Amino acid sequence: RYQIVLGDLHLENGEMDKALACYQKANEIDPTDPYYIVSMANYYEAKGDKEAAEQQIRSALVNEKLDVETKVNILSRYILKLMYGGLLMAQGKTEEAKFQFQLVTEMEPGNAGAWQQLLNLALKGEDIPEVIRICTACMELFPESPEYYFYLGIAYYQQQKYQEALNTY
Repeated sequence: RYQIVLGDLHLENGEMDKALACYQKANEIDPTDPYYIVSMANYYEAKGDKEAAEQQIRSALVNEKLDVETKVNILSRYILKLMYGGLLMAQGKTEEAKFQFQLVTEMEPGNAGAWQQLLNLALKGEDIPEVIRICTACMELFPESPEYYFYLGIAYYQQQKYQEALNTY
């Protein structure tokens, strides 16, 4: 446990290599320690490797040795980012919800759910320049997702930019 705590301190100070060395040592001492998984998720998240962080989170959530309180804390940290925006939308607080989803997309550009919520808000508000901004960004982030091309084409068409619409389609 000492190595994990020490690794967490290094991680907070931005000392990634030292943190990883501590975590690896902790894993050698006790490969079944559930807190190792949580710390590695934090490590991967700090490095920007969202996929590896999510894999660690899944491992932590199914680990029988990890207490329920820690599992709830892990879940709440990740769910709250999107749920708060959803809660604001349900309350009719569109601008506040838009701000929350915008924060999530800035912190996690690969968060497709947050982008989709932003797009939905822009479409409902008939904010064509915002639809164009979101779709253009998402086409780079998610080039295999056809909905962004579709809505971008519609937005250009509504602005009577017919050639841009045709090029997009």
